[in-house]
Amino acid sequence: MRLYGKKFLRNSMKAQISAHVETRDAMVYDVLPAQRLVRCRIQGSDELIVAWYPLNWQTDPPWLRPGNAVRIAHVGAVRGRIEVVGHGLRVPQSGTIIPPPTTPADGIMSGGAVTATSPATMDVDVAEGTARIGGSVVGFSAGTKTVSAAPTTNYFRYDLISVGDDGVIDYTAGSSSIYTAEPTKPTPAANHVAIVYILVGDAQTTIQNSDIGEAWLAPTLSSLLVSVADDDLAWGQTSTTIQATAKDQHGNTISPPTGTWYFKAKFLSGNGTIETTEEGSSTTEIGGHHASTLTFTYTRDGNDPGDESPTFEVWIETPAAVFAWCSIVLRDTFGNQMPLWVDPYYFS
Repeated sequence: MRLYGKKFLRNSMKAQISAHVETRDAMVYDVLPAQRLVRCRIQGSDELIVAWYPLNWQTDPPWLRPGNAVRIAHVGAVRGRIEVVGHGLRVPQSGTIIPPPTTPADGIMSGGAVTATSPATMDVDVAEGTARIGGSVVGFSAGTKTVSAAPTTNYFRYDLISVGDDGVIDYTAGSSSIYTAEPTKPTPAANHVAIVYILVGDAQTTIQNSDIGEAWLAPTLSSLLVSVADDDLAWGQTSTTIQATAKDQHGNTISPPTGTWYFKAKFLSGNGTIETTEEGSSTTEIGGHHASTLTFTYTRDGNDPGDESPTFEVWIETPAAVFAWCSIVLRDTFGNQMPLWVDPYYFS
């Protein structure tokens, strides 16, 4: 019983130690978000103390920055474990606690907004502003710059608006690149800093605000363009073709990284047959493979009365399928439109 009493007392003391938390105020020296660590200093010491901060913080609180006071806790029974638990109540005053100031980087300090003209042209307006260049503050006046003619279809480039230490705004056209590869950004000339880059391309004739500061993105399947060779068939015209083309976010024709797309077309209403070279014909739906563009052939039944103007849903089967729709008007022997019906609830 005597041994059991000592064991009980020892366990009780361990529990009290584990629950004990010693806190003190410290000054933040720097924050290391990648490691979820803060380096800080306490009153009367130049030694950097490493403290953890909670992993469940989605964003760093505004008070967690160099020069601010924080409350740190020395967690009992966990050797060397120090954690940031909140903002401090007072700032330690002794010791070298504030990190030394750094030399500000060159760049735009204020102003310098670049906007498209209204109405849009190939010009851009640059607002007045100030920049730090070579450690000196330089002011520059507002101005207008003309962007060079856009590259041909399927090509893009980055153009640069910059300012030099003479306060003059400069324009530099970049090198064009095929839309599947990111274009190279021009490097600012000596004693210049970049104001903004403009993404120019695909035979555009005006610069929009959305082009200014826009980042190039690798092409991805974004839409499906469906065109009908003849969407109004007179009596005696028996067939027409429907062409489906995969498009990226820039409106360029796109192919998958490997292999082909699988296109499908389905009757939503009307009658007749829909055909592809790969799978034959169907009165309901049909499909086929192609790298970028697939052609369907529609053939009417040729009955008067009996023919009904068809509406089709066309799509590419991918994890994020894209859809498009088209209709064909059929005419009877008198030139009147034969029934065309679409379920309005299908598109709601």
